[in-house]
Amino acid sequence: MIHADSNEQVGILWYSVIPEINAAYLYHILIDDNHRVKGFGTSTIEKLQDTLKEQGVKSIGLSVFGKNEGAYRLYKKLGYSNTRISMEKTL
Repeated sequence: MIHADSNEQVGILWYSVIPEINAAYLYHILIDDNHRVKGFGTSTIEKLQDTLKEQGVKSIGLSVFGKNEGAYRLYKKLGYSNTRISMEKTL
């Protein structure tokens, strides 16, 4: 869980460390609607990156839904790069 300075829950963070490959995977970060666009997503991911780096983790992987432009912009701003593209067509 993510907490603001007031200890109010502002969202959820779900990740895992994979020791065999010295990497982590960010499964989900969700900032509650009333706390969005206040920097909580950025500060949470930066804190996670710092914590994992201190633990010796070398990389963090994640997936972004194509329609989630806000998340995509956030990850790009934080230095994440595209490593694969998944496509789908509705029939």
